[in-house]
Amino acid sequence: MKLYNTFNKNFTEVPARYVAISEYTKRDAMRFWDVCADKITVIHLGSFVALMAPHKLWKQESVDYSDIAPRKNHVRSIKVFELVHREGPQCGAELIIVGHMRKNVPEYESTLQDMQERNEGIKITFAGYLTDSEILALYDQADVFVYPSLY
Repeated sequence: MKLYNTFNKNFTEVPARYVAISEYTKRDAMRFWDVCADKITVIHLGSFVALMAPHKLWKQESVDYSDIAPRKNHVRSIKVFELVHREGPQCGAELIIVGHMRKNVPEYESTLQDMQERNEGIKITFAGYLTDSEILALYDQADVFVYPSLY
């Protein structure tokens, strides 16, 4: 509320149309800022449409923007994948986690180890850093993409 009160004047003189990334965000805008529903267009986030080269934009040859960290909620993804495996181990589902381990995340490491001990044949792959091309290929081959945000 403090941020809202500080920046409220910026929200009163806003354009005639808004863009929200989800229906939930649209409802938040309607609830907190009294924006009319017909002034908000929902445009869902999507994957890459074409290969881009963000590393060149930053003039660095090797930059990794993905990481394994508590805020990314990988532990929940692993726990849910265990349920998928238990319901149908014959389907051959595999969980591929992309990103560098930037710092020690004990809950992530222990959850992963315990799960692999409990579930024979569970397929969880830690891919580490992938290039943009490799990520595009992974999206193309995936049946499901999971971004486990708590919000």
